[in-house]
Amino acid sequence: QLIDQRFADQPAEIHYAGIAFTRIGILTLMMQDLLMLVPLTGIAIAIFSLWLFRRWLVVWATLLTTLFGLACTIGVMGLNDDDINQLTLTFPVLLMVIIVANSIHFFHRYFREIGNGQSVATAVRMTAVQVGQSAFLSCFTTMIGFYALMTADMAILRSFGFYLGSGVLMSYIGMLLVIPACLLLAAPAPVPQRHDDNDWLQRMVGFCIAPRGRRQVTMAGVAVLLAGSWLASHADYDYFLSDMLDDDHPQVLAGNVLDTELAGALPVEISLLGEAGDFRTPQGLFILHQLGEWLQREAGSNSVLSLASVLGSLNQAMGSDKALPDDANAIAQLLLLAEGSSDGIVQQLVSEDFSHARIKSNLPDLGAERIMQLQTRLHHYAAELTKDSNIRVRMTGEIPVAYEGMNKLTHELIDSVLTAMVFVVLTIFVVFRDIRLALGSIFPNLLPIVFGLGIYALSGQALNPLPGIAFCIAIGIAVDDTVHLFARFNEELAKGSERNQAILDAVREVKGALVSSSVMLTAGFAVFLLSAFTWNRELGMLGVVLILSALAADLVFTPAILSFQRATPALDKP
Repeated sequence: QLIDQRFADQPAEIHYAGIAFTRIGILTLMMQDLLMLVPLTGIAIAIFSLWLFRRWLVVWATLLTTLFGLACTIGVMGLNDDDINQLTLTFPVLLMVIIVANSIHFFHRYFREIGNGQSVATAVRMTAVQVGQSAFLSCFTTMIGFYALMTADMAILRSFGFYLGSGVLMSYIGMLLVIPACLLLAAPAPVPQRHDDNDWLQRMVGFCIAPRGRRQVTMAGVAVLLAGSWLASHADYDYFLSDMLDDDHPQVLAGNVLDTELAGALPVEISLLGEAGDFRTPQGLFILHQLGEWLQREAGSNSVLSLASVLGSLNQAMGSDKALPDDANAIAQLLLLAEGSSDGIVQQLVSEDFSHARIKSNLPDLGAERIMQLQTRLHHYAAELTKDSNIRVRMTGEIPVAYEGMNKLTHELIDSVLTAMVFVVLTIFVVFRDIRLALGSIFPNLLPIVFGLGIYALSGQALNPLPGIAFCIAIGIAVDDTVHLFARFNEELAKGSERNQAILDAVREVKGALVSSSVMLTAGFAVFLLSAFTWNRELGMLGVVLILSALAADLVFTPAILSFQRATPALDKP
């Protein structure tokens, strides 16, 4: 503020660059997003619920359920004395749409039972039993998808996984507490049935489960999965500080000026640790000088500050043609001269006993991958350079640490998704007690993940940490649809239906809820497209793609896979 006031009348723009100001800009945008996106999501939920069921009771019951889940999650954060960070800041919108997705299944089944002539009490009881069981499993698998993040090394990822996973579980409790009570108290009349033209969906499912069709669909799915897996293996994981904000953001503009016109926007340091007196010897100064030149040559840095560069400049200013003094007496004299500077330059660059030195520089925003490669190459070069001394060299500073952490965060997200997939398959096997159903759940739930990574590989874009969260969410949502379809399929089998007829009936009964919940989830992710924060927009776009691909997989490939196997209803087993 003092700078802004001092230069208020000057014809110049003032921009602030660097990590600290970029973080401030990011958090400011994210807080603005939170205040804008949460109300928008609530309005979208209300409008969609009213359009879908035409009952205000559904709107209020759904909003109360979301408030219950949000309040409990915030309460857990408060009890844990934790603050909202860049990841957990997204949880309100994500949790709201996940809660609504399960609520839609409950309302669909209730109104279908009412339409079949059941009383309100009977419809509520039947819905609570049938949908409650499958909703618990779907919430449990979604919770696993988030809890899998707790296997990560990074605290920010563990906290995000814990809070979202706990929020999903508590939202299930809220759904069972709020929605049945509202239905029993208000006893809403049946929703008039819409006459749709969705026979094409039944015809498509019929083709997928026919002997010839299921072979073709499954072979096509395997081909897509293999091709997608190959593409996914070539996806890049990289992090650029400048990518977190729009190109015209003041912090980005300031960083571009520093990168192109000056030394660079991002500070980096090389730390050297030896024994007392090592860095007042010709050998120690030579090592500092060589490392500085290597950094200029390999990293493109045109500004390197070290004790060697200071003493070398003084040496040349005194009339010497040498870049560095080559004897102890000359070094001692130059040190006396340098120590007399008003800014304490020597104390900034070397410890009092000359056992610890630092090289300071600035780099442009090269990205996490190049910074990590640069760090590795520096360590190899330094090991060869210092092999005849006791000096140890490490690249340090906020940039290498932050960049390494961000890339590690992205890799851990993908590893957590694969871990979650294993646990999800095991959970489905335990609940349905059929290994064939468990194996059949792998394909439709793995395909959206592979498809999303394949898109990044084809587009040449690098996957960032926050959009990577969409994969954890997608696996939970994709499993939700699969679980509801499996549960209804087993229910139809328990009634004595033939296998293919059970598939057709299951799809007919749940397709409305599957499509409606997927539309609501897509709308929830689409809300992020309105964000001023780049990563939020990427999260929204990736979430939309993953949810729609998961829905397509469940309506096309899951029936085909089910038609290959005869699953025995869990209710008939001991």
